[in-house]
Amino acid sequence: MRQRVKDYARAYIESAVEAPQKEAAARAEALMALLNRRGELGLFPKVVSEAEKIFEGLQRKKIIFTTAKPLERAQVQNIVADLGLNFDEVSVTEIVDPEVGAGLRLQVGDWVVDATERNRLNRLRRALS
Repeated sequence: MRQRVKDYARAYIESAVEAPQKEAAARAEALMALLNRRGELGLFPKVVSEAEKIFEGLQRKKIIFTTAKPLERAQVQNIVADLGLNFDEVSVTEIVDPEVGAGLRLQVGDWVVDATERNRLNRLRRALS
């Protein structure tokens, strides 16, 4: 069960990256609805607690953004803020790699969210083979 809680917590945090415009309350409601559909609503407090631990672990960490084109400073600041972090307390590295296509790959320590076109195509390719 502990691993399932961690997986839900990571998915919750990843949703902040993949849909940063979505308010935190809406993300929490979506998580609650998912847990309810799966009959695991009782895990919600543990998932929130685990997500908070992950957020705390992200503080003062190096964040690596990989995109096809350079991001504007405001975009980077918005993503960092959507993660619940203070831009001045993290080290940001940007990698421009046209091969990723559209989207963003975000790495904080050993935590990675790959929402790039290249990753989506690779996942689709694997699913079809």
